[in-house]
Amino acid sequence: MNEIRKPQGHRNISAMFKPRQTDDLSTTVLSRRTVSKTRTGGRQRGFSVLVAVGNRKGKLGIGSARSVHCNEAIQKAEQRAKKNLFKIPLLNNRTIQHNVTAKVCSTKVLVHKARQGTGIVAGGCLWNVFDLLGVKDVVCKTIGASNSNHNVVYSLVEALKKIETLSDIAARRNKTVAELMDKRSQFLG
Repeated sequence: MNEIRKPQGHRNISAMFKPRQTDDLSTTVLSRRTVSKTRTGGRQRGFSVLVAVGNRKGKLGIGSARSVHCNEAIQKAEQRAKKNLFKIPLLNNRTIQHNVTAKVCSTKVLVHKARQGTGIVAGGCLWNVFDLLGVKDVVCKTIGASNSNHNVVYSLVEALKKIETLSDIAARRNKTVAELMDKRSQFLG
């Protein structure tokens, strides 16, 4: 039999780009836009894609990419989202720890924790992001120019990265959690 042999110095390039199977990650395309670039031969049409990746247990990643073909753009954005994974502490595995706000460009996002049974109260692509994150009860409001999904999602990510647990706050202040809770009970009186 004649076998086709690869030269010894070459690596298997397709194996380099295979995603790692560390967690059960779900992928959702949040936005797909048609973009064009003017070149010497005329306008070149392409796609700009925004993708979210999450495991529904507090891990989330956002990635965006452009390409001439839509499937290539989705694959590139998914790889970038998997590189940008970050963890968010959830309260009782259903809502965020505390209320947060963030602003990117002219888009401001207000994220409020909610009681059990409220559900995800968010518009547009933010609902998909909270679903991939595993949040079950949250209220989210966008203020300002919210017609760009990219700015809305990036401002939500900035808000989510601000979330801290009680132990994080205690470590930052060089105190114990019990000392913080005593101060809180004295304040609430």
